[in-house]
Amino acid sequence: MRKSSLVVALATCVSFAPHLSANVEHSATSVVQAAKTDEATTKLNLNTISYEQLVKVPGIGKARAKAVIAYIKENGKLDSFEQLKSVKGIGKGTLNKLKQNFVIE
Repeated sequence: MRKSSLVVALATCVSFAPHLSANVEHSATSVVQAAKTDEATTKLNLNTISYEQLVKVPGIGKARAKAVIAYIKENGKLDSFEQLKSVKGIGKGTLNKLKQNFVIE
């Protein structure tokens, strides 16, 4: 009796295995997409940011925030972070902070 129950249980597991792996794959994909969405929603767009939002970023300060906002107003929307190297006071360190906290869309 035990052997037949074990065989039935094993057969059931084997028959459902492909469905289970598909569900796990789907769940993993959903988690990755959710993480990407979360990341995108926590970062502000530099092309639409206000001075008040930008100045709150640690290490940016009032002068750099004004310079970034002025650069965007004068030159139009940014296509990449690299363009900000033209802004006085924006070096490698500040550029890295901006990349961590913002997106360019």
